[in-house]
Formats: sequence, C-alpha cells, structure tokens
Amino acid sequence: MNEAFLHFIWKFQKFTSELETTSGEQVSIYYQGTHNHDAGPDFSEARLKIGDLEWNGQVEIHLKSSDWHHHNHTDDPAYNTVVLHVVWADDRVILREDESTIPTVELKNCVDLELVSNYTKYLAQPSDILCHAHLSSVNDLTWISNLDRMLAHRLENKSKRILDFAKATNYDWEETAYRVLGRNFGFSLNSEAFQQLVENLPLKFISKHSSNLMQIEALVFGIGGFLEDPVDSYQEALKEEFDFLRQKYNLNDNLHRTHWKFGKMRPSNFPTVRMAQFSVIIFAHQKLFSLFNQVAHVNELKKELAIKPSAYWQEHYDFGKKIKKGSNALGASSFENLTINSVAPLIAAYSVYTDQPILMEKTIGLLEELPPEKNRYTNKWAALDRPAKSAFDSQAQITLYQDYCSKKNCLTCGIGNWIFNK
Repeated sequence: MNEAFLHFIWKFQKFTSELETTSGEQVSIYYQGTHNHDAGPDFSEARLKIGDLEWNGQVEIHLKSSDWHHHNHTDDPAYNTVVLHVVWADDRVILREDESTIPTVELKNCVDLELVSNYTKYLAQPSDILCHAHLSSVNDLTWISNLDRMLAHRLENKSKRILDFAKATNYDWEETAYRVLGRNFGFSLNSEAFQQLVENLPLKFISKHSSNLMQIEALVFGIGGFLEDPVDSYQEALKEEFDFLRQKYNLNDNLHRTHWKFGKMRPSNFPTVRMAQFSVIIFAHQKLFSLFNQVAHVNELKKELAIKPSAYWQEHYDFGKKIKKGSNALGASSFENLTINSVAPLIAAYSVYTDQPILMEKTIGLLEELPPEKNRYTNKWAALDRPAKSAFDSQAQITLYQDYCSKKNCLTCGIGNWIFNK
C-alpha cells in the first residue's frame, strides 16, 4: 500500500460503498479535482458536498491521518484550503490553522480488497517493466498519448536545466547556447570538463577572434589544458598564441590534460577531436542560438554543422598523432546526439521563457525528423514489440523507463492507469 495507490482510488473513484466522513457526514463528489504532481495538496479545485454544505477546494491524501503532521503541512498555509482529508486509516484528528477540524474520509472499508491484492502482486513481479504482459493489448491511442506525455515531461525537465544555464548568463541566449553545446560536446565521459572549459572561456572572448580559426583553437585547447610541452610545430604555434591571449584577457586556465578521459573510446571520440570540431563550429557560427532558432528542418541544421575541422585536425586525432584516413568531421550519430540533447532542449527552454508554444512545436518536429536512439532503454521496449520510430519516441521511452518503470510509478503512468482501470 502506498499513496500512489490511494491517489488512483480517488482519481478514478474506485469505491465499493458511499463515502462518509469519520464524523458520519455523507460525502458526494461532483468533481474529484485535478491531480497535482507538484508541491501543494494532491488534488486541486475539487467540488464536493459534505453533509448539507457544498465545498470547492483542495483534497489531501495520506496513508494515515497523522502523516499530515509528519509531512509538515500544519505550518504550510497552502494546506489551509484543504476541504477534505482522504486517508487509508484515521488515527488522529487534523485541524486547520484556525483550529477548525478538517473533514476526513477513511478508505480502508470502502475499497475492494481484491484490487488491493492485485496491485500488491503487480508490484511484486520480478520484471523491471511490470506492464510487460499487458503491452500487447494496449491500444495504439493509449500508447501514443502516453509517449506524448512522457516527452512533455522530459522536455519540461530539460528546459528547467537550460533555464538554470540561462539565468547564470543573465539570459544571454547566445552565451547559453555556447555553454550548453560545449557541455554536450563532452558527451557522457567529458561533459563536466567541457562545461568547465566553456565557463572559463566566455563567448565574448571567442567573438573577438571570429575571423581566425587558429586563435579560437588556441583559446579552446589552451583553456582545456592541452598546450603544455608541445610535441610539434602546430601545438607550439597554438601555445604561443594562447600565452599572449591568456595574459591579455586574464583567463582562468586551471584545467589540465589529466582532467580529460581518453580510455575505452575510439580516436574519433577523443576530447581533442571534439575540441577541434567545437572550435570550427563556433568559428563558422558566432550566433549559435540564432542558428538553432532559425533552422526549420534537421537537414538544414546538419548542413550547417557538418563542417570539417582545420587542416591539422583532419589529419590528427591528438597532437603529434596522425590518423590513417583524414576528415574528423562531425559524424551522423554525434550530430543526432547534439540535436537531441542541446538544440531541442534550448529551443524548448526558450519557448518556455518567451511563452511561445510554436517553438515547442518546432522542438517536437525536430525530434520527429531524427532517427530513434538505440540504447539499453529503447532496446527494452523494442524487445516488447514497442520499437521507437523516431527520436520523439526514444526520448519518451527513456523517460518512461527511468522515471516510471524503474521506480514502479505505475499508477502515475497512462499505461498503468489503463491496466488497472481495465
């Protein structure tokens, strides 16, 4: 038994008898309220009749009445508007701030015990995706609408993180895009080091050298800590350039090569290659955010970002180390990763910041144009005959597994609701 189950009971009115308060007053439910997943009472704007009086207000749900105090609601004015306390077991009288009693409904004698038993058995399954046996019978409308909700949830969370980046830059969206893209260029292993690099090297200094790729590389590799003890003439030239620019701009260069991870990755994924790719992109596009915000389709964006790095990095994967085949241009999978994890969240965050829903539609459109990601999360759904068809689907499936399946939050998931209502 948990509160999520009681939320489900209340939301879908799974009662076996008429409700009445612990003081004996009959309760009629005109509208159970809107389920609130954020801070505050569990259901808002409920419409009820308790005894002879009609009420509009909030409903709070707990396993026991005393949880009201355990959750510190007594001192929170947001809970003064609660008109009904719904509990599994009533073990204490609860008062509002003005010392009036909050009407309480006890559910333990009003719910089908078979439903309780089925829910308990459902949660006890050994599978990590508890609905696996039911997925084949879930209709497409239910599945797709649930993926829509999951993607909205994912974009909302990513937008919050982007807005934290933006706040740190005083909502300079070009600087924000530069930092977000920079962090993403570290991919999973080097994201923290890359984030420190872009924070130590603000875009305003890069912009002063917008016409000189070598100077941009000198700044990026220098701040990254890769110009000590040069091994060839190109690295020597970058070091000489960086030593001058570091003094000129009083730059913080506390990163060192040892902060970066090279192990267990192909040379094309080395942080040195990623820095070269990042350098040429910011050389070609000083207004990154404007670029992301203006492109309408994935192919347009791909054309803008598919730029070969400088001649040196077309032939090397590290200083003094040549590759067999030249290029080191941004690969398809890397482009897709950057679009999913940088471009789309940036546009989504800007949509929230400026209250422009059309930009959120653009974000969704970009994800629908991209092929699905293949990872351990999407593989789980594919094995259950629910393969992702686009990045829209794969992003939704990742959230579905991480935030719902793995945490057994089945009753806050559309699929779980469908199964138990069925």
